Amino acid sequence: MNTDYNLGSNSRMTDSLERDLLAQAIEDQFQPHPLRALGKLVDRVTSLAAKIRAKTTVFDREMI
Repeated sequence: MNTDYNLGSNSRMTDSLERDLLAQAIEDQFQPHPLRALGKLVDRVTSLAAKIRAKTTVFDREMI
């Protein structure tokens, strides 16, 4: 679906177009997004690793 609309400030949508766009947005909201979930998981793991790394000393890192 092409969602690239070029609407100016004087443009108006018809009621049916507005209903269709709103229905599509609501439907898309509840669909699973596995890549987004994977990205959030990677962000959490990397931030946890950074926190752990920040708490260790240089001596502790050399032993690992």
